[in-house]
Amino acid sequence: MALIQKDEPCDHAVELESLDKKEDESYFNFINSIRSEVTKANYLFNLKLYMKFCNLTKMSDLLTISDPQKQIIKYIMSLRARKMATGSISTMVNAIYHFDMNDVVLNKKKINMFKGEFSRTIIDRPYTHEEISKALNCADLRMKVAILLMARRD
Repeated sequence: MALIQKDEPCDHAVELESLDKKEDESYFNFINSIRSEVTKANYLFNLKLYMKFCNLTKMSDLLTISDPQKQIIKYIMSLRARKMATGSISTMVNAIYHFDMNDVVLNKKKINMFKGEFSRTIIDRPYTHEEISKALNCADLRMKVAILLMARRD
């Protein structure tokens, strides 16, 4: 994967030319250490949400937070108060971890204790006899075999 050069404009939300030197370095290290374009977009979005929570405007200001661990825990608690799923919270916090990975030492085990327990939002249930018979009525012979094999109760 090609790195974003400092003199090339990037297609992400922040233009490198408009950033000061420390901001430029923070953004450059963060964005170029991520391989996937989708992950870059998600992490950048989640990092901006965290910056908004902290009332910060520059990425380099994240490195100057006096007690980042307490701030991250407050952020997690605010996300839990908004009834966010633990998977979503994990993704949001992973963006923060990735940004702070080399510059700030965080006790991730302690922070992760505040995420909450994983809970299923969709409850798995077996198909009813009516649902199975409906599927069998409109299936060809090959699909009937597959449906009956999946519907077995072993």
